[in-house]
Amino acid sequence: MGSHWSPLHAMKAYMHTLQLCKDYQYNDQDPVVEPKCMEFISALAAGNQARLLVDVAPAGVSSSTLALAIAARQTGGRLVCVRCGGGGDGDEEGLEEARDAVDRFGLGDVVEFRAGANPCELIETLRDVDFAVVDQRAEGCAELFRRMDMNPGGSVVLVSNLFRGGRKRRASYAQTALLRGKGRDVESAVLPIGNGIEVTRIGKCRRRRSPERVVSSRKRTFVVHEE
Repeated sequence: MGSHWSPLHAMKAYMHTLQLCKDYQYNDQDPVVEPKCMEFISALAAGNQARLLVDVAPAGVSSSTLALAIAARQTGGRLVCVRCGGGGDGDEEGLEEARDAVDRFGLGDVVEFRAGANPCELIETLRDVDFAVVDQRAEGCAELFRRMDMNPGGSVVLVSNLFRGGRKRRASYAQTALLRGKGRDVESAVLPIGNGIEVTRIGKCRRRRSPERVVSSRKRTFVVHEE
């Protein structure tokens, strides 16, 4: 992941996401399109210049999958989607459906799907991950956190679906990172986006000093950087 925040990458990924949501928001066959969640994830990942991105979920394609694929397209990176299946014929069929879904959005060239009975083994093959989104519903979520190899120089982990079912679940990447002795290099916050997202930053990301101004509308507030 780049050592500097890139407002330009963030803006371009955000605009790409807006256009995708506009194109598909009235299509009942694509319920994975969640504008607010996707806008946030794609801009955050692209702004941090993430090159190796990971999406961990029980199955299929989610809004985070699309958001991360958009960010990967912007940064020239790749997205690895780890699916917690059993590795049988049914799972292969599910993977093909997921690939077809991503292709339908024009993002198939930056996405790779991997599935297996033990997702922890799949996670361990990925080194220095720059940006990861983990669905709390994924099997063995807490163990996945312990096995993930994040880029110590600067990386971000998002845990999604915290509030699904009406309460926050127990698994937290921030707590895992602190227990592993990362200490001052860990910053975390919980945001009421989608079904709740925990955002954890590992290491530091230095922002370039650039002129900026705040632009507000009735629905959103933007910080505009001029490069």
